[in-house]
Amino acid sequence: MPTPRPGDIAPRAGVRHSRRLASPELPAPLALSPPGPLVPLGVAGFLRVRDLA
Repeated sequence: MPTPRPGDIAPRAGVRHSRRLASPELPAPLALSPPGPLVPLGVAGFLRVRDLA
């Protein structure tokens, strides 16, 4: 069985849990987000935006 990617788990697992799974693999969540300040901010900025969303 192939290992599911964090991006695939995120919608089903819930925000809190998926946040931890997605942190090592930022390109997948970033690809779903609009380009802009997320890219230079990195992990901290990404988590902050997720909290506001």
